[in-house]
Amino acid sequence: MGKKKARYGPDSLRHEKGPIIRCVFCCLHPAPDQCCKVGRMSLEGCHGIVQWGTFKKDGDCDGVHTQKTRQVYIQPEPDIWMVMTVGVGWMTKKRETGPVREYQSEAVQDVVLRERLVSLYRAFALQHASFGDVVSTSGLPHLKSTLDDFINGYLSSVDVSRGDILTVWSGVSFLPLDRQTFLRIHCCLSLLQASFPNISHTAFFYNHHVVWCGLGMEDLRSLSQYLNKQLLPGRTDITSSQTSTSSTTTSYLSRFIGIGVTPCFKIHVNGENGEREPHHLLVYTLAGATVCLTLPEMAKLSPSLYEKIDRVLEAKVSQLASDIGEQINRKSSSGGSSDSGGMGSFRYVYHNHMNLATKSTVHGSNQTISPEVMRTVADMHIDMKKCKSSELVVKTSQDHWVVGRSGDGREFYVIVSHKNANLVEVTGKSFRAHFILTYDIGDFVVLPITLCS
Repeated sequence: MGKKKARYGPDSLRHEKGPIIRCVFCCLHPAPDQCCKVGRMSLEGCHGIVQWGTFKKDGDCDGVHTQKTRQVYIQPEPDIWMVMTVGVGWMTKKRETGPVREYQSEAVQDVVLRERLVSLYRAFALQHASFGDVVSTSGLPHLKSTLDDFINGYLSSVDVSRGDILTVWSGVSFLPLDRQTFLRIHCCLSLLQASFPNISHTAFFYNHHVVWCGLGMEDLRSLSQYLNKQLLPGRTDITSSQTSTSSTTTSYLSRFIGIGVTPCFKIHVNGENGEREPHHLLVYTLAGATVCLTLPEMAKLSPSLYEKIDRVLEAKVSQLASDIGEQINRKSSSGGSSDSGGMGSFRYVYHNHMNLATKSTVHGSNQTISPEVMRTVADMHIDMKKCKSSELVVKTSQDHWVVGRSGDGREFYVIVSHKNANLVEVTGKSFRAHFILTYDIGDFVVLPITLCS
């Protein structure tokens, strides 16, 4: 069974030999010897904790801390628990008695680990519906082999050893466009569905940003993560190699992700009755734009269908991608809504729980935010949720001020990097800002940052 070595925490920390991340999927009924497992872990110990470890007043035990490891537990389905164990990094410090190993447990946050486990389950459910569905149709041995293959593939494409508040939210990034371009995209997809009635859902992405999607929000989240973390990375090399070796009659296949003459993937999305239904997923990529199409499992796929879809999409998607790129370049050159332009000493992260929209300027900029500050933001998220607070202000040991606000299903955190500033200065007029965040056409959110003394 393949195992993936990984680290959790900063690169400066050292770890024990062997795999750091280990996952066990425990089926409580039947007995623990029927568990599906990946990696090494005490199955009896996990079984006892999840079945008898009710230590909280409001539910079962959802995490266990030891000096060297952290465990998190979730129950995604009846009688089935998922368990993840990660090793805690350590640093060696010299003492009078000799070198001492100090474990940096503060670098591992339960809320991040738990969301990593939830995201892993979402990815599995997108491709296989559920654990119970696999067991009922193929039996427990097949579930074990399916999990083995899925986990090894998932860990090779997703770095589960790191995370921050953006991991906790697991949101999607929407691309704001002008109304005319958005309507042209909608018209293109509507024409495609009218031409091919078997198409159930359509979605349009540009450079990992969502432009339009006909799926539900939870399905959109799962599909977005599936594309950005597993399917699209490395797509450039695949496209070039396919195009150079394909003939004129089959060159259209190079614009579809997958293998064979009918490249597709099997996914499960929620139907009109609320139940997950199997669909074929066709992923069409061209010039930075990605069009996703779902067809019912019973629909017949043929090379002629792919060729006809390509005829409808090629010219339109190519022109749309060019127009979107020009629009983004104009905004960037004018100092508009770029991720880091004009922000000065401010950085922010924003999430809308209603439509899963997320925007951030803490990554990918010249002035990176330290892991300590990002852990502070995640801790503030937990405290504000627990205390039902609408505003919280924290100063870190690195002279960063973090302002958190919550309300109307939205969360907004501003990081002020101003050395030696005090609370009076931060609450002054010079540190009051209004950030206007645009996510979808017609969705403008104005969140004033006013710190209260």
